[in-house]
Amino acid sequence: MSKKKVNKANTAKFLAEFFLCIAIIAAGVYFIKGAVDKRNSVGSTEPTEEVYEVITEPPTEAENPMDMYDTYDVLNKDMFKGDLILVNNDYAYLSTGDENLVEIGAKNIETDRDYVSVVQDDYKILDVVYEPMADMMHDFIEATDLYNVMLYGTYRSTEFQKELYENDLAEKGSEESTLVAKPGYSEHETGYAFDFTTIPDYDYDGTGEYEWYTKNCYKYGFILRYPEGKENITYIEYEPWHFRYVGIPHATYMTRYGICLEEYIDMLHNYTYDGSHLEIICDDGTNCEVYFFPADNSAETTAVPVPKDEKYEISGNNVDGFIVTVYKDSVSSAPEIQEEESSEEIQEDESSEENQEDIDENAEESEITEE
Repeated sequence: MSKKKVNKANTAKFLAEFFLCIAIIAAGVYFIKGAVDKRNSVGSTEPTEEVYEVITEPPTEAENPMDMYDTYDVLNKDMFKGDLILVNNDYAYLSTGDENLVEIGAKNIETDRDYVSVVQDDYKILDVVYEPMADMMHDFIEATDLYNVMLYGTYRSTEFQKELYENDLAEKGSEESTLVAKPGYSEHETGYAFDFTTIPDYDYDGTGEYEWYTKNCYKYGFILRYPEGKENITYIEYEPWHFRYVGIPHATYMTRYGICLEEYIDMLHNYTYDGSHLEIICDDGTNCEVYFFPADNSAETTAVPVPKDEKYEISGNNVDGFIVTVYKDSVSSAPEIQEEESSEEIQEDESSEENQEDIDENAEESEITEE
């Protein structure tokens, strides 16, 4: 083939390939444009169904338990008064001068009770203590049919406590007593404590049928104040006759767990307003919470946190602050209450009447030398 023919053939081939490329490029542009147009067309189409915007509400914050509390301004001097004051060899009783003491004989007449036996009618006790004490003595009689337990030591003045203390030291020839508290440091000076004895022998020891008191006193708000085995804490010998009012929730807890008042007051420092509270369920299903709040020594009053909508009580501890007891709703899981028979007038039996003459004769010897 000649060189001229070859050049002509190459030129034709080049042109064919060129136009093919142009065609391919044009087709690509066409398809790309179609896709873009289709996309724009879909984006502008009105939706066929209504669209709702979903708004997620922020989670509701849990109610702050502390919002359920308010504050109550308590005079700091009130730290030395209340059912839970600790009075022992380390903490003296500081009288506030407004104790509501009542004569037991007069209260017996006022309430028509002839079974609250007392050595002398003018013996005194705090008014708040009289009713639960009388109820407890009534229920003991109902349970045992014994009428020979009587009150042998109740409220004492500091002067009388001093006399008892000095007599005990002289009798034992010692410099301190483990049976009689120092004057100013005795629970009997508070009006919250009392002693039992039996007539005609004056030998109450808390054994036999008298053990009923030890086992059941907590139901009425009392504790056996100087239990056996706690002498190294109370510094007082075991006294099965000495009972102290502290209120039902606290007496329930101390009795259940076998701790004395010193141990309980110290333990409550672990249960603070802004921490965990001590929960106590009483025999009748009453649900209580207990917490400690320290006294504000920089001021005359302390703003004690208290619940806004629940019943509560505030007691000083006679040490360093206040104890708040909150009465919650009763709960079904509480132990069943062991109810005693309903209260009715109890007539003294013939033996107690026969002993009355002996009681009067021994009245002057009745002031015991125990704590």
